[in-house]
Amino acid sequence: YQLKNGDVWVGTRSKDLYVLDNKGRLKFNYLYDTYKIGSVYYMMADKHGDIWMSTKGDGLVKAMPDARSQGGYRYIHYKHDAKNTKSISGNNVYMTYKDNKGRIWVCTLDGGLNMIVEHNGEVEFKNKYNGLVHYPQYGQYMETRNMVEDRNGRIWVGTIDGLMSFDSHFDKVGDIHFETYR
Repeated sequence: YQLKNGDVWVGTRSKDLYVLDNKGRLKFNYLYDTYKIGSVYYMMADKHGDIWMSTKGDGLVKAMPDARSQGGYRYIHYKHDAKNTKSISGNNVYMTYKDNKGRIWVCTLDGGLNMIVEHNGEVEFKNKYNGLVHYPQYGQYMETRNMVEDRNGRIWVGTIDGLMSFDSHFDKVGDIHFETYR
């Protein structure tokens, strides 16, 4: 993933993360043993400059710029917790996506689709078990891999079971109605 300043972030199978400058020189190496970022499938930045990293088995990792931290970023790890319905619904995160309204969506391979909602600095994951009341029936469409939004505001989600979509124009997550296609 390339940042606006030209730095390139590279995730590896060894679970280490490398930051290269715009000339390809190593600036920093985030070792897995220290930072626990994991094998990164996908990266994206939000409007605050935070970098969201979708990982294989290590959940969702948020890197926030912090000049006081080694490497210039502070990390928050979001992992599934079966005892907490507000946690992310799975730890195998394929993609994180920002829609045209600025909402962040998370595709998990082991827990379906999640939408991030922040309340007073606390992060809550809305998913099939927490707020997405019209999500397709159990066992279907739980392995989400990617998503895109069309020019009409319809969000399309690719899953192992087929394609699903929904209208991004909603007020409450409970109002989202999913259509499925096989």
